[in-house]
Amino acid sequence: MKKIILATDFSRNAKNAIEYGIQLFGIQGVNYIIVNSFVELKATTNVVVSMNDLLRKESIKGLKVLEHSLTEQFPSVSLDSRSLYGSIASVIEQITLDEKVYCVVAGTKGLSALERFVMGSSALDIIKNVKLPVLLVPEGSAFHSIERVALAADYHHMEQVQFLSPLIDIISEQDAELKIVHVHTSNETLNDDEASEDMKLHNMF
Repeated sequence: MKKIILATDFSRNAKNAIEYGIQLFGIQGVNYIIVNSFVELKATTNVVVSMNDLLRKESIKGLKVLEHSLTEQFPSVSLDSRSLYGSIASVIEQITLDEKVYCVVAGTKGLSALERFVMGSSALDIIKNVKLPVLLVPEGSAFHSIERVALAADYHHMEQVQFLSPLIDIISEQDAELKIVHVHTSNETLNDDEASEDMKLHNMF
């Protein structure tokens, strides 16, 4: 069974990304792990200890509400939820120490197209630090069947080709067209190494 992490901060944007992910990957043979993280306050006073306890209780409460909403929306979906201390990237890495995770789904938001990609701190934390395939869902995206997929390729040697597995599955299950896009920095043709990587990608797909 595939295990997919759904990252949430309980925002509308995160909920939309979760719904998108479930509709994309389906409910057959998939176990979704909803993850909410919160930063532990470093101090020893009773006030801070109480605040940490409050944050944890609110996180657990939010996960229960979200899980209930999703099971009503997707009756047969398999869901687990985790409330953990730390940054979102660190808690995802913690989960992967004990479980094999297929990919991570997270939402992005911001004031502009660029900011939607780079300004969301949780999404950026995941991109920079999580060594897993990541599906980022822009704010307000509605799920629809996928007809075309563009894969940006620099044709450098890819050591961990398993990161492409979710993409391969999406293309196959959605019966989508794949376009591999490579941008030249000059008018020269591919060198031998780049041509070799190009062939490997074509053979893989």
